[in-house]
Amino acid sequence: MKCRQCQVDKLSEEFPSAPLSKACKHPPYHCLRCTLEKLEGKEATSADSKTLTCPDCQESVSHELIVELRSFLQFVCPAETVIDDSKHDEVDATAAGGVFYVNMLDGKFCEIKYDPNMQTLHLKKLLEQQLGVQADKQRLVFKSCPLQSFADSGRRKTCVSDYGIKAGDQLYLMQLIYAIPEGSDLQHIVMKLQWNWVEKQDYLDGSALVFSEKNYIGVIDYQNRDSAKFTDGVSALTHSGDVMTSQLQLGQHEINVFLDKMPDTVTDVFFTLAAWNAPTMGSFKNQAVELAEKSKPNERLGDKVIFDTVASSQALVMSRLYRLGGGWDIVSIGGISSGNAKNYSPLIQTISKCYT
Repeated sequence: MKCRQCQVDKLSEEFPSAPLSKACKHPPYHCLRCTLEKLEGKEATSADSKTLTCPDCQESVSHELIVELRSFLQFVCPAETVIDDSKHDEVDATAAGGVFYVNMLDGKFCEIKYDPNMQTLHLKKLLEQQLGVQADKQRLVFKSCPLQSFADSGRRKTCVSDYGIKAGDQLYLMQLIYAIPEGSDLQHIVMKLQWNWVEKQDYLDGSALVFSEKNYIGVIDYQNRDSAKFTDGVSALTHSGDVMTSQLQLGQHEINVFLDKMPDTVTDVFFTLAAWNAPTMGSFKNQAVELAEKSKPNERLGDKVIFDTVASSQALVMSRLYRLGGGWDIVSIGGISSGNAKNYSPLIQTISKCYT
């Protein structure tokens, strides 16, 4: 069933299990997360119980329903974290001890001894030693907030306590592939993909999943070849369609990204790969995928994907293009996943970890 708000096809378990009030004469059409977002938004503006209404029919609902839905969401979608930033506890700067965790979506992780006074620069040096990612190539995220090494216009080195990090918390680490500064001439990126099938003709799909902050807003793939319907009427992303050469058992396509046309509402583009009919990506031969600048097609933006490491997976979240200040960063993800162009929900779930 597709949620009316986020327009994502979801399982029935991801919707409220019953109408929000006895007066509602319809099944829930908004998923749990979207229902909570709407109700919590209204609750924040007024304590009057009559101001809380069903997002579908506007019948009144109780404030207690928010607590029930939040608990239910945590039960059925444990990866969905409901955060109330206004209620975060203050970090005690003297309370060292315990560990926190740094994860990468390719499965690598490490434990770091917790010290609220640890500088972000020192944390990056530790991660370079333990996870092998150069400090200047690291992009660390905690609860959707990127960790910067300096604050106050570069006058002060940041510490983990500046970001509310506590023992037991989880951070996510991504590796920088390419930085596109504000004003750069690089405005047209192309993702090229090709593969050979073995017996019957089959497809290896490259897709671009587009987000506005945490919210999935659309996809570019073999079916949806133009982003205009969700990028303010502008063709900011396009797909070539599959080009199949039967004699060579060869498939190819490319996705074009026009940064100078991208509306401000678009903050992230995730490039994914997935098998169509075959059970895994290892069912194909000679797979090759690369990101490049359109005007310099022989100069790749980052390393070539090594398919041996993901051969047993149905899908891969390959990389992420996201806004940083007035420019863009491209970071490597390498997160294996289930899902494909028939059902993007598992891929969106994998991507959601980047915002945790």
